[in-house]
Amino acid sequence: MKNSSQRQFEPLGSPSTEDWWISGAGYELLILEDSTLRAAFDAKTGAWIDFQYKPTGWKIQQRVELGQSFRAFAAWKDRLFNPISGLSCQLRRATIDAAAQQINLEWDQLHTSGGIELAFNLAAQVRLEHGRLTFSGTLKNLSDATITTLSWPVLGDLRPPDNTDFLNRENLDYGTMKRTPLWPRTGNERGYYGTNYPIQIEGKGSMLPGIPGAYHFPQRFVLLSARTQGIYIGVHDASAR
Repeated sequence: MKNSSQRQFEPLGSPSTEDWWISGAGYELLILEDSTLRAAFDAKTGAWIDFQYKPTGWKIQQRVELGQSFRAFAAWKDRLFNPISGLSCQLRRATIDAAAQQINLEWDQLHTSGGIELAFNLAAQVRLEHGRLTFSGTLKNLSDATITTLSWPVLGDLRPPDNTDFLNRENLDYGTMKRTPLWPRTGNERGYYGTNYPIQIEGKGSMLPGIPGAYHFPQRFVLLSARTQGIYIGVHDASAR
């Protein structure tokens, strides 16, 4: 355990500022469930803490302490690195509809790791229909900061099925599917620089000429594949570029 004198010398961007662990979660749950999927969210923080594929018993996410709500970064001209964890932000509303098919979450304050409070509104919905989870939402930034990135949903815990010896990420690369290992070895696609942990980013970069990795198709899906089963994650909003 670090004392206060040690903590003040942690550099900006230190991995310790990004170790967002959830504590005291799971006492009140919002649950979406049918014959195929079970997904549970913490009513206090909005964190996604349970995810199961019922036909095979695959517990995709099961460690409550790794559950996450959203992650974001805010920036000002003179202060660029401001990570934000949804676990430290005020969840104003967390409800489930009468048919237990949709969960509604709403946050109205951002708290950066540097202790800055920002006014904003994030209204998010999770819906379960025919064994498929759909995530949607709207963001209104009412502060003077720029929200440079917003990640939601975040699957904080990803466990392989019991009956496999590998878990891969697959995405389309020109005319074929590219496979990148996730487990038991994690492929690192970005640097030895600028990252605290192994990282993978689907795609090679911008389509603009003159930018490294520019010749690559924009993609709307990624597959996570084990030996006999997997997960499809796709963007189905036709209005988004």
